Amino acid sequence: MEVPRAGLAKAALAGRITNEQGARALHMSVRQFRRVKKRFREGGARGLLHVLRGRPGNRHLTPQAREQIATLMTTTLSAIPATSPATPEVCAERPGRRLALAASRLRFDLSRAL
Repeated sequence: MEVPRAGLAKAALAGRITNEQGARALHMSVRQFRRVKKRFREGGARGLLHVLRGRPGNRHLTPQAREQIATLMTTTLSAIPATSPATPEVCAERPGRRLALAASRLRFDLSRAL
C-alpha cells in the first residue's frame, strides 16, 4: 500500500492531481490524504511506513510469558468458566494474578492453540 501512496502523494505535491483525486484513488478521505502528503513531504516514502514495522507490537508477549499464561490457564484458572472473564477479584484469590489478568485477555487465543 505504501508504493501507490508515495506515487499519488508525489503527484499531488507536484500539482498533477488534486487531493480529492488522490484520496479517491486510495479509498480514503481528503483529510487523511492531506496527512499522507504531509508525512511524504517530511519523510519521503520512508515516512509513509508504519512506525512499528519490523518491531513487535505494544501488546506483544514474550514466549516465556505466553508459556506461563498457558500453564496458569490450565491450572489456576481451570475453575473459572470459559465464558466469564477472570475479574480482578477472582485473580486476587489466586497466585500469579497479573498473569491471570493477561490470561483472561488471551483466553480465546490460547484455548484454540491448546
